Amino acid sequence: MDIGKETVAHIEVMYPEMFKSVATTARLSIRNHIFNGIMAALETTDADEIRRRLDARKKSRRKWLKAYRDIREVKDPEEATAVDEQQGKRG
Repeated sequence: MDIGKETVAHIEVMYPEMFKSVATTARLSIRNHIFNGIMAALETTDADEIRRRLDARKKSRRKWLKAYRDIREVKDPEEATAVDEQQGKRG
């Protein structure tokens, strides 16, 4: 848990506005995500398995981030409304 807590502290010091913009559970989520990643990494010491795991995680992370970015592409509410109207969707 120490590495997760240290990372949360680093984020808080380096990016103080960040925690003002997220849910109160963000600190806990970040800490636990790091802890879970470390624990999963400790499941094997085989070099080939570690490489496969890192490659799979890299592919998964890229796919996940692309999907998120595609969903969040339109950030401006007025722009989103204009896009909806162009597509014939009125709300």
